[in-house]
Amino acid sequence: MKRRYERWQHDYRQRRYMKNLTDEAVKDRTRHVFNNASEVTAEGRVSLRNPSVDDGFWLRRWTEVLEELRIRNIGIDTVGVRRSGFPSPNNHYVASAVETFGSDWRMPEGSILKLGSREFLRPAFTDGIFRVAPASTYRDPSLNAAILDNELDFAYQMFGDEVEITLPNGRKTKPIGDVEWRVQGLTNYYVQCFAGAYSPRLFADFKYDSAILIEDTDAFFSLLSSAVDRKLGEQGFTYLVTPVEYVDPLANVEKDLLIPVIKHFKYAYQSEIRALWVPDSPTMELEALTVELGDMSEYAKYFSLAEDLK
Repeated sequence: MKRRYERWQHDYRQRRYMKNLTDEAVKDRTRHVFNNASEVTAEGRVSLRNPSVDDGFWLRRWTEVLEELRIRNIGIDTVGVRRSGFPSPNNHYVASAVETFGSDWRMPEGSILKLGSREFLRPAFTDGIFRVAPASTYRDPSLNAAILDNELDFAYQMFGDEVEITLPNGRKTKPIGDVEWRVQGLTNYYVQCFAGAYSPRLFADFKYDSAILIEDTDAFFSLLSSAVDRKLGEQGFTYLVTPVEYVDPLANVEKDLLIPVIKHFKYAYQSEIRALWVPDSPTMELEALTVELGDMSEYAKYFSLAEDLK
């Protein structure tokens, strides 16, 4: 009987969906998969993600990229997985998070984390001061790789072998290579981001030195939505709180994609929860809002990492 990874290798060769990618695109995907197939535990150790958590999704993707590299005779040492952004367990942010939270700390069920810089997050905790930004601000190239993203559109590819094109004369043909699609959002929107799961690596990825653990999320989101509503006035917005859906751009996406709630699967390790305000009348012109909720200590806790991180 074949082992699981051998079945995955066989299945991939039967449907070699990466064959049309450039070598650099395959290397990029390898780095993205490595970044999610591995994790930093609460103890600060690096390990493979438990396959029972995601039905082996990331381990299967890892097997597939390794098989594609092998077919192309590309050594894994040339891929540069260190460039994936995955932090070393010796990273000072990781070590400080382990020291601050403890090796056996777990988030209470139903809670969320707001990560940030001490300079801004301490006043957020004591006075409930939050900046709610338009999604378009995350395209700023000065942002680090864990934050930088185009939140207003999404590009994906359909495997050319499985696409059939009908020409104007009715004749059917196959494309040369894969078919690339880009879904463009029709409007800008407001977004406030949180983590739905804890890992010490998050502090290293974002280069943040503090966090607010929000234990009563109902109370928090009620206060946040009311404060934002007061700022928006009579403008019509649809408000929702939702986990982000992470989409594999090579997965032959067949369903409608809702731009405000999706992200490239390379960010999946972040387990993001987001609060969204989507304008009823599409517009790209939105200005950042500053809202004040008041002291958060009744339903949240503040954590600050070691002061020497600055």
